[in-house]
Amino acid sequence: MLANKQENSLTQLLGDWQSSQDGVKSTAFNALIVACYSQLHRMAVARAHAVGAVTLSPTEILHEAIISVGESAQSLKNSRHFLATMSLQMRNLLVDHARANARDKRGGEWVRITMSALDNEAADEAVDMLALDEALQSLDAKYPRCAQALHLFYFAGMERDDIAELLQISRPTVDRELRFGRAYARDFLENMQGGAS
Repeated sequence: MLANKQENSLTQLLGDWQSSQDGVKSTAFNALIVACYSQLHRMAVARAHAVGAVTLSPTEILHEAIISVGESAQSLKNSRHFLATMSLQMRNLLVDHARANARDKRGGEWVRITMSALDNEAADEAVDMLALDEALQSLDAKYPRCAQALHLFYFAGMERDDIAELLQISRPTVDRELRFGRAYARDFLENMQGGAS
């Protein structure tokens, strides 16, 4: 969880970046990235560790996400919104990379992502990353907050307390959302496999 002082500092840097003119915009963005680089890199390491058969390093994942977010014109409310946006961009990069690998390999090895066990459930399980992305998109269409919590937990590697703070919900609500989201994703993936056979 971000300390209040660090969060306020990052939110100030974010505001400086978003309100700056073109001439100093990149300087303001660089200051923001420097201030939270280690945290962003930990996110990228967690994603790279969870995904197999991907040739991107954590640093490459992070730098691609930085470029993408830096070039976007999104309005970001605060440091938590910025970190969640960076996490989502990392996920998008990994999904795009998985799609490219799937096109190249046609029937070859799946790009897999590990879904950590929740509440002492079964051991980690690996699932096809593209199928998981489809499951998350389906979940988001029906239960957006649940999909957001699942994304932050699996793709951003955020702790439940941090997710609760970011989504402004209680820790027990985060736990319920994660349990429901995991069950939804598991059912979705099983139905996909059943339809494919």
